[in-house]
Amino acid sequence: MRFFAAFVLLPGLVLGFVLGLFSLSPEMSGSDGQAVYENRCASCHQNSGAGIPGVFPPLVGTKWVLGEPDRLISILLHGLMGELEVQGTMYNGVMPAWGPTLTDKEIAAVLTFVRSSWGNEAAAVPDSSVTRLRALLAERGKPWTPSELIEAYGPLE
Repeated sequence: MRFFAAFVLLPGLVLGFVLGLFSLSPEMSGSDGQAVYENRCASCHQNSGAGIPGVFPPLVGTKWVLGEPDRLISILLHGLMGELEVQGTMYNGVMPAWGPTLTDKEIAAVLTFVRSSWGNEAAAVPDSSVTRLRALLAERGKPWTPSELIEAYGPLE
């Protein structure tokens, strides 16, 4: 019985858990930005949007979130890697690309949620903006670096 539990049951449970992390729950609609955030983003950026200092940047009150929405859409579509400064703290990690996994509607919804939560007050992100950038950046096959984003969208203001 221990053999069964150790080599059959336990890996099956682990696999089920991992697959559950990468699938949307049936009750989640593509327009529910909070549900997308809780399922995809909160593990790094936390439920509060505060991130983990020095590890995962905050989403609260940052120019990255409140600034030009095309920059933020581009990050979600293709990911981000490299050293960047957010609110005086340096981060050097990798954010995964969500473009292959999330629809335009889901990306717009989660960005709208982030841009209007935890005291953030920024305009909603329309699905059409995500669709436009997805088409425009279709050939991009790698994560953005902060310097590439500055070159493409200008400095953070």
